[in-house]
Amino acid sequence: MLIKFIFENYKSFQDKAVLSAVAASLKGLEEENIIYSGRMNVLKSLSVYGANASGKSNLLDALLFMRYLVIHSSKDMQRGEKIKVQPFRLSTATEQAPTMFEMELQINEVRYRYGFSATTDAITGEWLFVTTRQKEYPMFVRKDGQFKLWSRFKEGRGLEDKTRDNALFLSVVAQFNGEQAGKIVEWFDNICPIQGLETKGAEAATLRLLENENTRNQIKNLIRNADFGIDDIYLNDTQNMDAGLTDVLTVHKKYDAEKRLIGEETFYLNDEESKGTQKFFHLLGTILSSIEKGQIVVIDELSARLHPLLTKYIISLYNSSENQGAQLIFSTHDTNILDHNLLRRDQIYFVEKDKYGSSNLYSLVEFKHRKESPIDKNYIKGKFGAIPFIRERNGLVNT
Repeated sequence: MLIKFIFENYKSFQDKAVLSAVAASLKGLEEENIIYSGRMNVLKSLSVYGANASGKSNLLDALLFMRYLVIHSSKDMQRGEKIKVQPFRLSTATEQAPTMFEMELQINEVRYRYGFSATTDAITGEWLFVTTRQKEYPMFVRKDGQFKLWSRFKEGRGLEDKTRDNALFLSVVAQFNGEQAGKIVEWFDNICPIQGLETKGAEAATLRLLENENTRNQIKNLIRNADFGIDDIYLNDTQNMDAGLTDVLTVHKKYDAEKRLIGEETFYLNDEESKGTQKFFHLLGTILSSIEKGQIVVIDELSARLHPLLTKYIISLYNSSENQGAQLIFSTHDTNILDHNLLRRDQIYFVEKDKYGSSNLYSLVEFKHRKESPIDKNYIKGKFGAIPFIRERNGLVNT
């Protein structure tokens, strides 16, 4: 469960940015949109709005870059290889400074705070803390090549010298079968990234569900509910699925000239159905699997190619009472989602660039906003910022 993500000096973000999933003290949608876990109430979904080039994608990319380095730095990078971190380049104060990432997370009721700072040459700092009975305790701290370990992290002893300058200590300990480090690395590995415009890569999860009759019926029912005119859906050839040679077929009703039902017609999903239908299908496997397993899904441009009602439908699957642990984090331009009946104010974030080119992240909770006042209309009017300011035009070309 993601509690809070913090980062600084990454791409268009110069200053510290905080994406918090901790539920605020608000009335409305409490039960549907919140995961209750002891004293911590955590939100099931977070949305991110902003103008084009404001930094929405960079926010999600920061989270996924942290994920990538945690998973791959110890095993897939060579000694001396550059770390592909990208600091804020529009200020001399930060272009050579380290970039910082920190994640607060919970695994089986145990709460951790893990983070690191890095330049392109080395990991300059790394830390791990655990919270027990509401008090935080250190497990290890690494700074400028020096390590300090506490008794709570015995599994890391003796591995300091095996950690390259460009590798994360947590990842190294996990590779040597450290129990706690392994759980945290696995938690990061279970974050599912999806690019909303190119979802073909997510199709494999849906194909696996189509192999089983029970989960195929789930997919079929969700496709029917989406009103694509599809009556059935199935795999043409399960034998060659791993080789990527199988086709997904959709079934439509067929009528004669007098509109009488005479049979069925079969279509190839990825060739003959709409891009929106394809995207919805591609996403379904990840959505269903993540809700079942309590995973985190990160989608950039969720609403691209989808009707607003379909986007709302996907969000509602995560916000439903049936979901007890999965979280959805997404960016979008779709103002139809800005609905009191779908999202709480603390589930809505905005990204806006200042005049120095630096992105800033803030929540709708920071604004005084009446529940009966429409969020979408007020956002378009600019009351929350994070919209483009377009010049008046003179004819077809500005002068």
